[in-house]
Amino acid sequence: AIDELCTRGGVRPKIIGSTATIRRAAEQIRCLFNRETYQFPPPGIDAANSCFAVQDDQAPGRLYAGLTTAGRSPKFTLQAACASLLQSADTDLFDDVERDPYWTLIGYFNSLRELGGALVLMHDDVPDSIDEFARRNGEKPRSVDEIKELTSRVSSAEIPEILQELGTSKARGMALDIVLASNMISVGVDVPRLGLMVVNGQPKGMAEYIQATSRVGRGNIPGLVLTVYNNGKTRDRAHFETFRTWHCNLYRDVEATSVTPFASRARDRALHAILIALVRHLIPEMKTSPRLTDQLELQVRNLVTRIHDRARQIDQEEASGVQAFLDSLVLRWKSRMSTSQYWNDHNPGTSLLISAEKAAANRAAGRAQPIAWPTPNSMRNVEPSTLFKLLEGLGQIGRQTDAE
Repeated sequence: AIDELCTRGGVRPKIIGSTATIRRAAEQIRCLFNRETYQFPPPGIDAANSCFAVQDDQAPGRLYAGLTTAGRSPKFTLQAACASLLQSADTDLFDDVERDPYWTLIGYFNSLRELGGALVLMHDDVPDSIDEFARRNGEKPRSVDEIKELTSRVSSAEIPEILQELGTSKARGMALDIVLASNMISVGVDVPRLGLMVVNGQPKGMAEYIQATSRVGRGNIPGLVLTVYNNGKTRDRAHFETFRTWHCNLYRDVEATSVTPFASRARDRALHAILIALVRHLIPEMKTSPRLTDQLELQVRNLVTRIHDRARQIDQEEASGVQAFLDSLVLRWKSRMSTSQYWNDHNPGTSLLISAEKAAANRAAGRAQPIAWPTPNSMRNVEPSTLFKLLEGLGQIGRQTDAE
């Protein structure tokens, strides 16, 4: 939709993308943007010098270390490693400037379930282990008070505040102690003072591992990444056993991400939103009113043809499915003569669209689904919240049964 709206006189906008972790770029860019790929800078003869980019041998870079949970439980190993790192940053060997990059510990987790369990450990077990380590070494135990979470569970309004707090140095006395993060931290977080990260288990994708761990050691400071491998998981154990070998060839193992913009599930989720966006911007009569009349249908059909042409250029196998889906969409749109507005979650009976979050909540509650089309508000998966109530009576019944 943006591509069509930004095209002037047949000239399409230029798109510039930047990434360090991509495989089969030409194929992916063709699917996403329907364009040829021009790599800049081009690969050179020497990997360390491509004329435009030169390897900096003076930069400290990052040190990767692997830790296995063999002989201990994963939770014990994780909290002990975190406690050791946190206490080590508060010794008298460093001043505030030297310890600042390692004062804030970033914890990376592959799932919210694991992160939730670790959050409890950081509040309960980690302070106890810090006290034990400090007692053994004759040191003053460090207090861990500022613990934040950077995940999709945090509201959008709080995220900028957390990122700002991440940039606060130890010298100012307000630095965070621990930040537990999901893959949200993989992109867009550029805080030069961060130098310490613990990764709980090997991430599923190599690109994800590279992007997440590159959040530390970005400034002119050496970064330290400690990956805790669960010895009970075959994949984690294999990565630990070949830790040095594959860390010397990280980028060689980056996986190619599948890109299928016109697949059936993608059509169900978002193709209607593309058509509506084009209609509202390119047909002046329908800017504020979703009523589709016979006089306006021809203009809408022209936009359908443009979407179909793009699908045919990208994936001919899906082109017929796209055409059929859009045709049925237009027919359903035209039949909804009672529709008076494009989006209203509070009155979906007269609205063309409804938020996917609202539709998911209705489905979870067992309520009848409105005829309005569910539409995502973000690129994340939409899942409904689950309400629960703890009843004391059920607990008493369980105890009676156990006693019997």
